[in-house]
Order: sequence, then structure tokens, then C-alpha cells
Amino acid sequence: MRDLERQAQFEAVEAKRQEMVRKLREAQQPILADLRAVGFEVPSVWHLGYGGEGFSVVLPVVLKHLERGGYPDRIMGALASALGVKEMRPYWDTLRDMYVRATGGDERQGFASALVDTVTREREEDLISLILDDSLDGSRIILLSGLSRLRSDRSRAVMESLVDHPVLGIQASETVHQRKLRQARKNRK
Repeated sequence: MRDLERQAQFEAVEAKRQEMVRKLREAQQPILADLRAVGFEVPSVWHLGYGGEGFSVVLPVVLKHLERGGYPDRIMGALASALGVKEMRPYWDTLRDMYVRATGGDERQGFASALVDTVTREREEDLISLILDDSLDGSRIILLSGLSRLRSDRSRAVMESLVDHPVLGIQASETVHQRKLRQARKNRK
């Protein structure tokens, strides 16, 4: 009898998963149609990749659909993370504003990834402000990797100041620890 119960549970979970996949496939069709219209053929929004030859024609389409909204959170997250390309650096303020306004967890994480991928030294203080804004959620943990990428004295000091933070502390501690290990290895050479 136990095997029949497990099989029934498995089938119920699988049916629910298949329904979610069907809904996501259906929901992304307007986006895929607009991408095809600009000559960019992908089977799903998760295949957008991260830049490359001809990707600049994709950015206005992705931005339009993100601004329009109304898609499931997972799709919004996939679109947001696709914006983590160097062509978006001049639009860092737009990414920041969209990150702050994001309502879904996947969407916010996607924007956080895009912010990290496009941050420059000129935007360091803006990134730090987002990281320190406790009104934002745990997606700020992703933003910490932007501080690591910048490798400035200011970024290192902020990272060290966060080791006891209730949300960011574990990741900040790990980052600080790894940096100290790299420095110790470097000093031994």
C-alpha cells in the first residue's frame, strides 16, 4: 500500500509541475513573438543568454516587457537577469529603479544580478546605498558580489562592516574570510 501512496503523491506533484511549465510556456509567448520580430529566435526566455553578437536588438524588447509586467515572477526574473550585459551600463539608474520596484522574489533577484554584472566604479556608492537599505529584501546578498568585483578600499570597508548584519552577515563574513585567505597565500609567495 505504501508504494501506491508514494506513486500517487509523485503523480500529483508531477501533474502540478507540468501545469506550471505549461502556464510559463504560454505566458512567455508574447515576449518570444516580439523577439522573433527583431530577428532573435530563442525557445524560451531562459535561453536569452547574456549578451553577445546582436544582443543589443533584444534589450528594448526585454525592457518593454519588464515595464509592462504582468508575467509570472519566474519569467520576470529571467528577463531581468538577461539585462546584465555591458550595453546596459549607461542605464544603471533604470536597472536600480526597476530593482527597487520589483514585486516578486525572482524578479528582484534577476535585477540584483543585472546590477552586479553592470556596476562600475562610478556606481559604487549607488550600489552601497542599495546594499545598506534594510527596506529591501534578502536579494541584497546578491549585490554583495558587486562589491567584491569592484575591489576598492571603500567596497572592502563596507563588506567588513557587514559581517554582523542580520541578513547580509553570513555572506559578508565568507567574502571577507576568502579575501584574507587569498591575501595570506599571496604573502607566502
